[in-house]
Amino acid sequence: MILPSMSYDMLLIGDIHINAKYKDKILTALKERIANHPEEQHLIFLGDFVYHFSYDRSSLLALYDLFLELYQQGKSLYILAGNHDRLGNNFVFEEAKKAFQMFSQLFPKEQTAQGKSGSIQFITTPLLTTIEGKPFCFLPYMLDINLAVYPGIEQLQDHHYEAQLQTGNKNLILSAKLHLLLQYFKQHQPALTIVHHYYFDNVAFPGQKSKFSFRDVALSSQRLDDTEIQFISGHLHQPFSYKNYFCTGSVRATSPLEENQLKGIRKYAQGKRSFYQLGINFYFSIQRKEQTNAGLFATETPLTLADIHQHHLQLQQQFNQLFSSLSLPWKQHTNNADEERITYHFLPHLDLKSLVLALSVERLDYQQMDKFITPEAQTQLADVKLKKQQATVDDLLERLQKPDSTTLKQGFGWWIDLLKRFLRKQYPEQYEAYEKMLHDLKLV
Repeated sequence: MILPSMSYDMLLIGDIHINAKYKDKILTALKERIANHPEEQHLIFLGDFVYHFSYDRSSLLALYDLFLELYQQGKSLYILAGNHDRLGNNFVFEEAKKAFQMFSQLFPKEQTAQGKSGSIQFITTPLLTTIEGKPFCFLPYMLDINLAVYPGIEQLQDHHYEAQLQTGNKNLILSAKLHLLLQYFKQHQPALTIVHHYYFDNVAFPGQKSKFSFRDVALSSQRLDDTEIQFISGHLHQPFSYKNYFCTGSVRATSPLEENQLKGIRKYAQGKRSFYQLGINFYFSIQRKEQTNAGLFATETPLTLADIHQHHLQLQQQFNQLFSSLSLPWKQHTNNADEERITYHFLPHLDLKSLVLALSVERLDYQQMDKFITPEAQTQLADVKLKKQQATVDDLLERLQKPDSTTLKQGFGWWIDLLKRFLRKQYPEQYEAYEKMLHDLKLV
């Protein structure tokens, strides 16, 4: 059996993390993008509506107003609970969910002028459904899973499930239940598109700096080799495609850790994919360019607005190349070249007032800021931060072999820095032990 055809049409909207600061920009960007695609009836919101570090009720209510507005337009909304969307044991839109269910029971669906009737599903428990005749399984982030509501699931218990149950660890047990639940759903519907809000265990995905395990509540990475199913999620903020898994990333950057990432929403239409960049906010990290004069030590020039715009263009090119080079989960199952095409819609202009720039410099000296970045650029950006350049081991070794005047002036501390970097690169697993040894020798 092959993967289900990607012929359904929908917009995929990743992690929103709405808060008061970005509420208006988020809602305006989403409304504008959705309005530009009136043909798309199915909108899938992939979870994490709450901002990482705060719960802003007014922002969430404004987002709920958007859900109702789209419903009145005849859209079908699938609103998945994410890991940030829990207040104690309750979903952040729990009251809205109950109110909408009551409203739906009292009033029949009314069709729009286009003959469409809207729907909203707040998904807080597993849901099996069909979208345009294709089977879908929605797996929201859950605090627990009641396996008793799935008849016959106890017959599927296996060694993997039993072993994790014996640990007594809450997250491991929840991961085991997820493992079993997927087996159950696959038994009833082998060819599934699974929309979820979980990690996968022990996999380093393209562009990701972290790997996760079953202790983080995760799906089994063995499922990534299952050619009968495909996975779609947000949750991880950097988008990527890997085997049978497509991660949409997030709608906006939520911290400087997401530097040099492009954010937006995705569209599936008639087997083709599109990416639409949203300009809600940006975190750029740039190392200043250098001009080298023959026989002289390299001198750095201030960063300009043209450099920043060029950096944005380079990020767009890298983004395009990354997804064009990755194999798509449905690519091997079609002979139609058009179905493999990915279309990118990047911002024609960069909103500098939404950009926080981290500028890598050799020395942190805010009093000399004009030497690092032009005054014009400083006034146009939301913020500029300086960060110390991290030299590579190869650079340090080269400076050791051919010391310049700056190197000679840096003294003993520079040699210790060189030693620590070398140990960290060559012996990452033993580095802590080596560092302790250096402390014991009173070298650091």
